[in-house]
Amino acid sequence: LFVYLHYVLQHIGAAETVEQIEALLPWNAKLKAALNYSY
Repeated sequence: LFVYLHYVLQHIGAAETVEQIEALLPWNAKLKAALNYSY
């Protein structure tokens, strides 16, 4: 959960379209990408 929230908070400011924001929603999140994400 922490990794997901960290990712969303870092990327939501750069989202310029509804589609980009929707891509950050939990049901659209890519689990594999989240597991490999380092901060």
